[in-house]
Amino acid sequence: MRDPQYVQWQDEKDISLLWIKGGAGKGKTMMSIGLVEQLSLSHEDSIAVTYFFCQNADYELNTIEAIIKGLILRLINQ
Repeated sequence: MRDPQYVQWQDEKDISLLWIKGGAGKGKTMMSIGLVEQLSLSHEDSIAVTYFFCQNADYELNTIEAIIKGLILRLINQ
């Protein structure tokens, strides 16, 4: 939460994308879940926090179509 790149991303006023990537077993999912929870609590109602988790074991969840559908569904539910 104090990393300079994260702080810069969080302080941006424009819509921005935070892309987390790394090798298997590096903690990306757990870090992402924590970030989503933190961001969801800290913003006012006018800001939507949406996310999609790709899974290496399921190719159907790694397509651009699946990602876009997942993000749209999250936005609709919000």
